[in-house]
Amino acid sequence: MLFVQSVADLATRPQNVEALMNAGVMALLRPLLLDNVPSIQQSAALALGRLANYNDDLAEAVVSNDILPQLVYQLSEQNVRACPAPPPLPAIFAADTTLRPPSALLQKGRRLCAARRR
Repeated sequence: MLFVQSVADLATRPQNVEALMNAGVMALLRPLLLDNVPSIQQSAALALGRLANYNDDLAEAVVSNDILPQLVYQLSEQNVRACPAPPPLPAIFAADTTLRPPSALLQKGRRLCAARRR
């Protein structure tokens, strides 16, 4: 945890970015995006984002090293874990017997998901 937090902190200062890149920090951060500890994943994503924000070459490196797809995959996995699947349609209709258009069902599902997260 200390490593990834330190890299994220160092990446906030432009004078450190070149040294971090010369040390091969992107290759070290990439596997941490898949770590089991959410705070490590978040710190690795933060550090990579700060590096990519430094200049266009580093932003391209994040894309060309397949870091961006890995990050998007990890975010989608977290969303699946954060909100369980909505109840099956019959349960929704049992709670509200009036037929509604699909958009209303989607809104109801989103409200149920948001209520579960609280």
